[in-house]
Amino acid sequence: MMRGWYGPGGDWMMGGNYSWMGFAVMIIQLLFWLGIIFLAVRLIRNYLDRQNTSGKPEDHAMAILRERYAKGEIDLEEYNTRKSELGR
Repeated sequence: MMRGWYGPGGDWMMGGNYSWMGFAVMIIQLLFWLGIIFLAVRLIRNYLDRQNTSGKPEDHAMAILRERYAKGEIDLEEYNTRKSELGR
Protein backbone atom coordinates (compact mmCIF):
# COMPACT_ATOMS: atom_id res chain seq x y z
CA MET A 1 0.00 0.00 0.00
CA MET A 2 1.33 3.46 -0.92
CA ARG A 3 1.17 6.01 1.91
CA GLY A 4 2.62 9.09 0.26
CA TRP A 5 5.47 11.24 1.55
CA TYR A 6 3.86 12.45 4.75
CA GLY A 7 3.00 10.85 8.07
CA PRO A 8 4.63 8.05 10.03
CA GLY A 9 6.19 5.41 7.88
CA GLY A 10 6.19 7.60 4.79
CA ASP A 11 8.52 6.50 2.05
CA TRP A 12 9.81 9.93 1.17
CA MET A 13 13.43 10.64 2.15
CA MET A 14 14.27 7.13 3.34
CA GLY A 15 11.13 6.48 5.35
CA GLY A 16 11.55 9.24 7.94
CA ASN A 17 8.82 10.44 10.28
CA TYR A 18 7.56 13.85 9.13
CA SER A 19 4.64 14.32 11.49
CA TRP A 20 6.46 17.35 12.97
CA MET A 21 5.68 19.25 9.76
CA GLY A 22 2.09 19.74 10.93
CA PHE A 23 3.36 21.37 14.12
CA ALA A 24 5.74 23.61 12.13
CA VAL A 25 2.92 24.72 9.83
CA MET A 26 0.75 25.48 12.85
CA ILE A 27 3.50 27.67 14.35
CA ILE A 28 3.98 29.50 11.05
CA GLN A 29 0.24 30.17 10.78
CA LEU A 30 0.16 31.41 14.37
CA LEU A 31 3.05 33.81 13.70
CA PHE A 32 1.37 35.02 10.52
CA TRP A 33 -1.91 35.84 12.28
CA LEU A 34 -0.13 37.46 15.22
CA GLY A 35 1.70 39.66 12.73
CA ILE A 36 -1.55 40.63 11.02
CA ILE A 37 -3.17 41.48 14.37
CA PHE A 38 -0.10 43.49 15.43
CA LEU A 39 -0.18 45.53 12.21
CA ALA A 40 -3.92 46.15 12.53
CA VAL A 41 -3.52 47.41 16.10
CA ARG A 42 -0.69 49.74 15.07
CA LEU A 43 -2.70 51.15 12.18
CA ILE A 44 -5.72 51.76 14.40
CA ARG A 45 -3.57 53.43 17.08
CA ASN A 46 -1.91 55.69 14.51
CA TYR A 47 -5.29 56.66 13.09
CA LEU A 48 -6.71 57.44 16.53
CA ASP A 49 -3.61 59.43 17.51
CA ARG A 50 -4.02 61.59 14.41
CA GLN A 51 -7.66 62.19 15.28
CA ASN A 52 -6.77 63.30 18.83
CA THR A 53 -4.14 65.83 17.79
CA SER A 54 -5.25 69.22 16.61
CA GLY A 55 -5.23 69.78 12.90
CA LYS A 56 -3.84 73.32 12.97
CA PRO A 57 -0.08 73.82 13.24
CA GLU A 58 -0.76 77.23 14.82
CA ASP A 59 -2.28 75.50 17.84
CA HIS A 60 0.94 73.56 18.31
CA ALA A 61 2.98 76.73 17.89
CA MET A 62 0.82 78.53 20.43
CA ALA A 63 1.28 75.70 22.90
CA ILE A 64 5.06 75.97 22.51
CA LEU A 65 4.87 79.75 22.90
CA ARG A 66 2.81 79.45 26.09
CA GLU A 67 5.23 76.86 27.44
CA ARG A 68 8.25 79.06 26.75
CA TYR A 69 6.54 81.99 28.46
CA ALA A 70 5.65 79.83 31.45
CA LYS A 71 9.25 78.67 31.76
CA GLY A 72 10.48 82.25 31.66
CA GLU A 73 12.44 81.84 28.43
CA ILE A 74 10.68 84.86 26.88
CA ASP A 75 9.18 88.00 28.42
CA LEU A 76 5.63 89.34 28.12
CA GLU A 77 6.44 91.73 25.28
CA GLU A 78 7.98 89.00 23.12
CA TYR A 79 5.10 86.66 24.02
CA ASN A 80 2.48 89.20 22.89
CA THR A 81 4.42 90.02 19.70
CA ARG A 82 4.73 86.38 18.68
CA LYS A 83 1.14 85.67 19.68
CA SER A 84 -0.13 88.45 17.41
CA GLU A 85 2.06 87.16 14.55
CA LEU A 86 0.69 83.64 14.96
CA GLY A 87 -2.86 84.96 15.01
CA ARG A 88 -2.59 86.24 11.44
